[in-house]
Amino acid sequence: MLKLHIGGGGFWMSGWVHLDKAWAIAPDGIEFIQLDVRQGLPYQDGAVDLIYASHFLDHLDAESVVPFLGQCHRVLRLGGVARFAVMDVEKLVKAYQEQRMGSFDYCQPAFYKGIKSQGLKFGLFAAGSLSGRKDYTGHYWISDYDGVAELLSRAGFTDIHNMASGESLSATIRAEVKDTYQDHTIYVEARK
Repeated sequence: MLKLHIGGGGFWMSGWVHLDKAWAIAPDGIEFIQLDVRQGLPYQDGAVDLIYASHFLDHLDAESVVPFLGQCHRVLRLGGVARFAVMDVEKLVKAYQEQRMGSFDYCQPAFYKGIKSQGLKFGLFAAGSLSGRKDYTGHYWISDYDGVAELLSRAGFTDIHNMASGESLSATIRAEVKDTYQDHTIYVEARK
């Protein structure tokens, strides 16, 4: 079974091929390929069983996201599942409206934690601009289910589902993927 984990940074999963444009030293037994996936996926049509990309799609600019998703559609086998986790605009707006932007302090740097303004926290968090990495683009966009489903549809997917954390069309994803950042993430799956 060929399983791709795309843009996962340091979140390693045994048995998955990790693709990321940032160079990394993978732990023993983990396959890592340094690759800018905007240039295409180096797999035959229908060769991949599963794709997982968490908090990656929203780091692709608007002109790159649909072609990348088209590559995912191309390489997935019939019945294969792709799972995408992206920042959920509805959860973020609700946190802002309820004055709970501080609830995201756990995944932000010290600078963010010291900010009192809910609006500034919202903007910085949504933009993803506080990583401290010079090669990090931040978020180009955030969405709800309908927006992610539209992008997947434009790339050729037709069987698209809004999933809860831990829920999946794939037993392997349910068993092997640990969803992160549930408080501000939407999980969308597409089956070919």
